[in-house]
Amino acid sequence: MGPVQTSTKLKTLFSLYPPLQSDSQVATNLYNQFITDFRSARTTPIRGSFVHDGELLTVTVRACTASQKKRYFIKAPFLQVGDAILEFSVKLDFPGQDIFFRTDHLGNKIVGTLENSVAYWKSFLSIDLDVTIQSYLCALTIAYQGAVRPTGNVWIQDGSQYRTDRYHWSIIHEAVEFLREKNAFPEINVEVDRIVFWTFSQNGLFDGYSDTPASRALNYFTRLFVKNLRNDELSDLVWALAGVEALLVDAGRSSVGQLKEKLGTLFGDSIDRPWLSRMIADAYNFRSRMVHGDRQIRSFFRDDEDGSKKRFDEEYNSCMFAVGILVLLLRFVISKNMTEIPFKTVLND
Repeated sequence: MGPVQTSTKLKTLFSLYPPLQSDSQVATNLYNQFITDFRSARTTPIRGSFVHDGELLTVTVRACTASQKKRYFIKAPFLQVGDAILEFSVKLDFPGQDIFFRTDHLGNKIVGTLENSVAYWKSFLSIDLDVTIQSYLCALTIAYQGAVRPTGNVWIQDGSQYRTDRYHWSIIHEAVEFLREKNAFPEINVEVDRIVFWTFSQNGLFDGYSDTPASRALNYFTRLFVKNLRNDELSDLVWALAGVEALLVDAGRSSVGQLKEKLGTLFGDSIDRPWLSRMIADAYNFRSRMVHGDRQIRSFFRDDEDGSKKRFDEEYNSCMFAVGILVLLLRFVISKNMTEIPFKTVLND
């Protein structure tokens, strides 16, 4: 029996939505810019791992081969041979049995063979690296304004597939497109590397808890990524408004009043102010009635039934507005390298 192989080559592939006919030209351009930006490999340090810290993951875009489509992504919606696949890859060495080991129910170290320890370490790596990879995907979502959307995932270790489906859905793309249709998503220029660096620098993402308004907003933003799309009227709206409030609302004053004033100050030259004020009021009115039990609703088990257009628009518009505004605010904060957005009241004579 030969020596134990104590290193491993690991990569994970994400299939992505290509541009769809319903997408705006801006979204299509952002997707194409993403492909251009990542044709040349980039790197990002591993963070949030139990046993690895600082080793570099390589990140690149490759064209989906016929073999990959058939073996890994046969169910990926809209993906065709030649479309973009996002790849993360790394070669790692076993950190040693003094660093990586298992414990029993009392917390005592379980002494095992090197072979068993290495095998367990390898089986654990996709979970261990997941925080870094999902955080990077979160940063790409902010950078490319929702245009980078995973639809499938596979992990390959030393040439063999061993895990699938560690990816998340969100409505962020749809929310940004909603604001674009209303001419309410002004352009803010900020490079992808800067967004990744800022994202990875925020407390709460890899350790500890958020400690600034900006880091709170980002950690609320991560709640918009889910393994299965939500089927309720409230969750995404609540998380998005929490992120917006983290950046803009001071305790003791009306949230609606503050948001009208502050969002108008920040974006009033680019977004129609009456529309902005109306959407803020509508979103908070809808959320309040839902949270406080003051809205007439029907059973969740009747979800397949058609509802009235007015009720649908109220739910849809409120949610899309809140999520899109949070993306816009995060891009603004990153572009200014802020930990909070300071305001001061000026009294005119």
